[in-house]
Amino acid sequence: MKSKILSILTTGAMALSLFAPVAAVPEADAATTANWDIERYGDRVDIDGRLDQLSKDEEFLKKAEQSIKEQAKGIQFGETAGSESGSADSTFTNDGGTKKFLNRNLKFKDFTLRSVGENVEIWVANDLGFKTDDPRPAHVVTQEQVDKLRDEFDSNIYPKATEFFGTPDVHDGSKSPLAAWGNVPKGYYEGSDKVIMLVDNIQDDNYNDPNYPFFVAGFYWQTLENYIDRNIITIDTNSWELAWKARSSVQRSMNCST
Repeated sequence: MKSKILSILTTGAMALSLFAPVAAVPEADAATTANWDIERYGDRVDIDGRLDQLSKDEEFLKKAEQSIKEQAKGIQFGETAGSESGSADSTFTNDGGTKKFLNRNLKFKDFTLRSVGENVEIWVANDLGFKTDDPRPAHVVTQEQVDKLRDEFDSNIYPKATEFFGTPDVHDGSKSPLAAWGNVPKGYYEGSDKVIMLVDNIQDDNYNDPNYPFFVAGFYWQTLENYIDRNIITIDTNSWELAWKARSSVQRSMNCST
């Protein structure tokens, strides 16, 4: 049941109009496309299935633990300010500090706390770019977008999901094995029991190949929760800027017609 509600929360976050200009697509058009949800959101079901299998694979977990410990040896885990905060080009006005979280590949990556709600903390990756030989520009996320996501999560997604499935188990970071092993400072992940939403340019097939048509829109992975001891969901930044512009354009059109 716990994994079910977190998967539902992930799906709800992905389904927000923030991520795709659904208002600009008539319902009839969507219904005529057999793989509409796959085309819109990417390989979501399969990625969750694969990650769930890995969470139960003892050999994988043994190698993952060793890799994490090796990584941690060369990392300074002191909390710092976000790299873009206060700069003229920054798209954010809120900087709640930067911490290192594990990404889909179980690599430590810097995320900065950009928005906090009643039930959620939204941490955005400092680096939303691609590999050095990839000409695609880095994804762009703004304060307005993460605040919108926070408000929708608190007022709509979380209440509906918890009303049906119950609240997630309490995880406040106090039992993180990474701290117990000495890989991160004691109390590094301790805080509230709010859901952590990691906003990242997920390293999927589309990340590695710009011609690949689908992307992983988000996922819940038990392994991240086990290492960090927080309820964590990850959301991809693919097409956020275009979707937001389309959404704003539709809203302006609707306002003009009323």
